[in-house]
Amino acid sequence: MIRLASIASILIVLGACGGDDTAAEDTDGSSAEESTGSTGVASSDSNETSASTTGPGSTDPTTGPGETTGETETTGETGEEPSCEGIGFDPDASVWALPDLSALPLDVSDPMQLVGDNWGCTNKEQLRYTTMDLTGDGQLDVVLTDGCDANGVGTERWIVHPGEDDGFGAATTWALPDLSALPLDVSDPMQLVGDNWGCTNEEQLRYTLMELTGDGRVDFVITDGCDADGVGTERWIVHPGEDGGFGAATTWTLPDLSALPLDVSDPMQLVGDNWGCTNKEQLRYTTMDLDGDGLLDIVLTDGCDAEGVGTDRWITHPTVCE
Repeated sequence: MIRLASIASILIVLGACGGDDTAAEDTDGSSAEESTGSTGVASSDSNETSASTTGPGSTDPTTGPGETTGETETTGETGEEPSCEGIGFDPDASVWALPDLSALPLDVSDPMQLVGDNWGCTNKEQLRYTTMDLTGDGQLDVVLTDGCDANGVGTERWIVHPGEDDGFGAATTWALPDLSALPLDVSDPMQLVGDNWGCTNEEQLRYTLMELTGDGRVDFVITDGCDADGVGTERWIVHPGEDGGFGAATTWTLPDLSALPLDVSDPMQLVGDNWGCTNKEQLRYTTMDLDGDGLLDIVLTDGCDAEGVGTDRWITHPTVCE
């Protein structure tokens, strides 16, 4: 009887293992991610705008006028839990269909050699694209942020080819924030998923894509808004990700750093940066989910002091919920 019971137990265990394998085969286990700012922070050429960017006199990794590289980096993170514990890649190849860009006046026949890139067009404009989960469904999409046009794509809309079962789908339109009220010296400022541009008042527009609001959708975050104070000092401007585009502007409150001996009035122009202090020390901060609650925090890793912050502690400002 003891032997029969042991055999029965073994058969039950084997049966359960077989069921798990079947479930794993039936579950889509795709998980991929340029683009930062994890989106958490979604990055492009900048962007995510680098946390190692220096303060006064620094040049962003993404430049405005004259920038030509346009290469973007996408991490491909979708936020989905993997359906199995991976051990390698399938030796059997499968095909993934790409968008048809043949109607664009490109000067290259194979423009999608990378998961994010830019190419010159025969009309002296640019094609720029990246790969990221913009629609929030857990699948990566191809996003055209500039479409060989001076206006349109990169001004009022992006073109999205959503990820489907075996390729990227038909083109859809993704609405962009209306930045026409800003004193910009460029007509299509949103050619990349994160960038900075000069303003006619000698200030800067800086923006990035990141999952800031905690709803699992990528948001458009303006960290400097062509002003010397305000945006980048006490607030950021957030256009939350919605179905079909970015929504109306909302205000995102920033930590009050006015007690620090800073030599700049708007220290939080980027999602991570460093600035000199009047006592010859440094302010350094970044944006990350440090406490593991799924929401981003501002983390000060140096606080204008020789010891303390960066020695025995960091200072965190977690996201506050409604």
